[in-house]
Amino acid sequence: QETLVYKIMDSIIENENLSLQRASIELQCSKSLLMRTINHMNEALKKFNVQIATKNLAFRGREEDIRLALFTFYSTFGNSTILDEQSEDDVTRLLKVFDTTPSSHLHISHFRAAIWGSIIKQRWRYKKYTRPNPQLEFLITDNKNFKRFDYVMRKFYLHFNPVEKIPEHEILWLYFAS
Repeated sequence: QETLVYKIMDSIIENENLSLQRASIELQCSKSLLMRTINHMNEALKKFNVQIATKNLAFRGREEDIRLALFTFYSTFGNSTILDEQSEDDVTRLLKVFDTTPSSHLHISHFRAAIWGSIIKQRWRYKKYTRPNPQLEFLITDNKNFKRFDYVMRKFYLHFNPVEKIPEHEILWLYFAS
């Protein structure tokens, strides 16, 4: 967690569109070292169809691909609270909501759910939402398991944001990812 790569990933997820100049000051490295490291990271991110823009540090690509890249990166550390110290409590709360819902038989990996939850909360902070394939959306929304999942996730989302409604696309993506 002390590597420059980790610090860059963390800076991008915490500070949407951080300037290269500001990032080099905050990360205490030269702009040339920062650029070389980002170029190396972009090579690794190609397999996810994601890039780090260098004018203002931000992820570029489809939101679904960005989330998968973040999950792959952060899960390698083996710490479910790496992004958010509340992630364990959030998963416990989510599982309680599922337990109180009739006929919800989902098998959830606590560790994976905590990492995904942390990433999603960070991305929602900047209103970064997904756009699932419309054909899949049509097939899934009629499924009774999805309807239960939708109910639970809307109820759970109210804990984080009692004012805004969770976008339908996000619930579909969560269903796919779980």
